[in-house]
Amino acid sequence: MEYHEEQYGFASLLFDSLFGLVIYFSLDSFLEITEPLHLIFYLFTLVVVIHWWLMFKSASEMFGKITQRSATNIVLNIIYIIVIQYYILMAAVFAYNQAIIFVFILFMVDLLWCLLWARLLPKRAQGHKHLPTMLVEIFNIIKSNMVVVFVLLFLIIANKFLPTWLYVFIFIADYIVYIVITFKYKIIDLKVV
Repeated sequence: MEYHEEQYGFASLLFDSLFGLVIYFSLDSFLEITEPLHLIFYLFTLVVVIHWWLMFKSASEMFGKITQRSATNIVLNIIYIIVIQYYILMAAVFAYNQAIIFVFILFMVDLLWCLLWARLLPKRAQGHKHLPTMLVEIFNIIKSNMVVVFVLLFLIIANKFLPTWLYVFIFIADYIVYIVITFKYKIIDLKVV
């Protein structure tokens, strides 16, 4: 069966457009935010969204048509977008614990994606010259995600006992560590400078 290039291009265009719309529609909420802590938390949601968009682009380059041909992959990507949208909606109303729960779900979906492709890639990409690199990247994603997941789980459980400013600070610090790890492991292959 012949694979049509337009289908591959459509999936990439769709997710670029959806990420753009998520960012665009989240910008109007800035006008309603008056508290500094809420503003910091909400501004950081944009950092998180842009970071996930960069990871999508990087995964698209690394795995290319191997993953893009999968309907399951497209469904998981749509789930990513929906969860990110709910994260932004919760952050806009400063329902910070609910927002963090959606970030936790986002990482769990990502772990599901990794486990799925860790199993499927050796069959789908058999003989592909970049297969070892792809598998290393998947396992690096799993390791880095686990670092964040444990801290997020702690925050979700401890939310009643932590002051809001500390909760927000721990989340932002944890996510910044995750961003650094994604650059260190070259999950996002951009040069910092």
